[in-house]
Amino acid sequence: MIDLREISPAGVYSFAEAAKLIPSCHGGKTLHLATLHRWRLAGRIKAHRLPGRGWAMFGSEILKLLHADEMPEFTGRTPSQRSRDIDAAFAELKRLGV
Repeated sequence: MIDLREISPAGVYSFAEAAKLIPSCHGGKTLHLATLHRWRLAGRIKAHRLPGRGWAMFGSEILKLLHADEMPEFTGRTPSQRSRDIDAAFAELKRLGV
């Protein structure tokens, strides 16, 4: 368990560091970096581009996530949705003659 007192609201944390601080919904695993990027693109978290490569977020944003009544909702596809999408992609390729 992360001690919230270790997170400085004014501190700047890379996505790799933030992922280690935010618990995953998969019991004991760390949050995946791609999840943070999806949340950033969806506007669910505020993040800032670092000079060069990478993204970072303030500790205050991490604390907001940890104190939220519910984490941002997972919006992935179900296996049946994935299967239908694959079938539709193959049908489109067949239609195009590929």
